[in-house]
Amino acid sequence: MLSDFKRQVVELLKRLETGDRSPLATINPNRYIQHNLRVADGLGGFRERLESLPKGAAKVNTVRAFQDGNFVFTHTKYNIGGPKVGFDIFRFEEGKIWSTGTTCSRPPPSRVRPVTR
Repeated sequence: MLSDFKRQVVELLKRLETGDRSPLATINPNRYIQHNLRVADGLGGFRERLESLPKGAAKVNTVRAFQDGNFVFTHTKYNIGGPKVGFDIFRFEEGKIWSTGTTCSRPPPSRVRPVTR
């Protein structure tokens, strides 16, 4: 079962795909730092980025989520303008997401290795 913080993060990431606005309530509206240079700080910057995605243009699959105190770390497969693998770090303060850092890269090419005995 996911902790409340992990559940909030997974729902927020899924919002990229579904367009659901309710997970935005988990973000601190007065102090939110986004460490992605393409996204402005604050709830408005986050909302603007999400609303810039055409409906159905994003696919999000959070593979795993870990929690350590006030931090949640996720491994997520994204398909937004092409497949990407992401590692996200969310910091919570007073029950709200206070900051987010994300790194994404293209997945490595699949390699089929022959079975040897």
